[in-house]
Amino acid sequence: AELTADGGAQAPAHIRDAYDQLREAGLVSLPVSGAYDGAALPALLNGMYLEMVSRADTSLMTVVGLQAGVAGDIEKYGSSELKAKWLPRFVSGEVQGAMDLTEPKAGSDLGGINTRATDQPDGTVRVDGSKIFITNGGAEVHLVLARDGDAYDQSKGTTNGLSLILVARHHQDGSRNGIRVARLEKKLGIHGSPTCEVVFENAHGWRLGTKGQGFRAMLDLMNNARLGVAAQGIGIAAAAFHDATHYARTREQFGQAIGRQPLVLSMLAKMATNIEASRALLYRTFALLDQNVAREAALRRGDLAADEAERTRVAL
Repeated sequence: AELTADGGAQAPAHIRDAYDQLREAGLVSLPVSGAYDGAALPALLNGMYLEMVSRADTSLMTVVGLQAGVAGDIEKYGSSELKAKWLPRFVSGEVQGAMDLTEPKAGSDLGGINTRATDQPDGTVRVDGSKIFITNGGAEVHLVLARDGDAYDQSKGTTNGLSLILVARHHQDGSRNGIRVARLEKKLGIHGSPTCEVVFENAHGWRLGTKGQGFRAMLDLMNNARLGVAAQGIGIAAAAFHDATHYARTREQFGQAIGRQPLVLSMLAKMATNIEASRALLYRTFALLDQNVAREAALRRGDLAADEAERTRVAL
């Protein structure tokens, strides 16, 4: 990954080329609904897809998987205008997104967030502060968790008074917004995905969802991201198992392939069992998520009988 002259960052050329091939094939932000040109892919099928991408290149999967999460939060919490403006561009792959949470003094403890969100007379929100360890930090669209200025002191140290703000790197006229990538983080792996320190200085954006309730919106994205990371891990494991079995078939000792020797066979069997068990658990979780999403949709449409609707409200 590398910094760019316009204050951003970009993935290496091979990741950009692979991403372009996926977007040309219509394989970006697949869960977005058909109303915004998406495929409305269920979480289970999207998880299978991300697992396959991860098996090929886990850095590419990091970038691809994040887009569905960012677009999903915009679709769930954004205004009609924001959804119409941004979601078709996510589906086409024209823009990419990032989720900006972590700060120098706010890692797991998001109550320590200092980035400030200040309401403006024109309905936009000004964002000032800095974030670190931001995956795909050179993206065009940033979902920033920031503390509302009018409740800044009262809410400090808690996750109350946080809003989720959509901030684009460029204004409508193409001029730069107050966002810049200060540096690339040094990592042990996944080097094909730029992880950045991002600085917001008089950056202007739009609030997603209800003021002061951004923590809940952030959790929706992060819960989905946890499942995506699980798919990523299984993809990596499957790639490692493929290499291990190939080596075991081609490496010979004592006049035969080592894959025919009991000790190595036992190791390979254990690898296969663990991968399949992990995959089954993940797919079951995806299926339950899809089931809940379908129930919520039926509840909104009024398709359920009164007693079933009440049970569904309690369960959800």
